[in-house]
Amino acid sequence: PLVDRDDRARRRVDGAAQRQRVIQAEPPSAERGEGAGLRIASAHLVMHFAGGLAEIDFRKPAREVHNLVRGCDPQPGAFTALGGRRLRLFDAAAPGAPVAAPPGSIIAIDEKAMTIALNGGSLVVRRARFEPSPKKVSPAELAAAGELRVGARCGPPA
Repeated sequence: PLVDRDDRARRRVDGAAQRQRVIQAEPPSAERGEGAGLRIASAHLVMHFAGGLAEIDFRKPAREVHNLVRGCDPQPGAFTALGGRRLRLFDAAAPGAPVAAPPGSIIAIDEKAMTIALNGGSLVVRRARFEPSPKKVSPAELAAAGELRVGARCGPPA
C-alpha cells in the first residue's frame, strides 16, 4: 500500500520529537526492589544536569580542555571558578603554544580575547560571562569592568 505525504510528514515529526527526548538514569527504588532504572527526561533537565559536567579541570591536557569548552558552546558553556564566582567560557580557539604559567592563569587580555594557560598549551577565549548574567561579552569588557585581570587564576582554590 502507498503511504501518503501527510503520513510521511507525521512520522518525521514524531521521530524528531522522540530524538529530542533524552534517557537519564534514575536512582534505584528500594520499594520496587529494583536496580537503576531509566526514565525520559526533558531537555531542560538534562541541560541542568549537564551543567555540572561542564566544569573545566585545568590539570587535564590542553586538547581535552579545548574540546570541553568547544563541546559546551553555545550551551551550557564550560565553566570555571574565578574570585568565588562562576565564569563560563565560549568561542574558544584551538590550543596554542605552551606558556610558562600555571594552568588556569589568565596570561593576556586584549580587545578581542583572553588567553588562559593550559597544561601543555594555551587557550584563546573570545566570549565569556559571569553567572548569573545571561549576556556573553568579550573578555576586554569584563576586564574594563574590573571583573577579569591578567594574572588571575581560574579554577578551584589551591
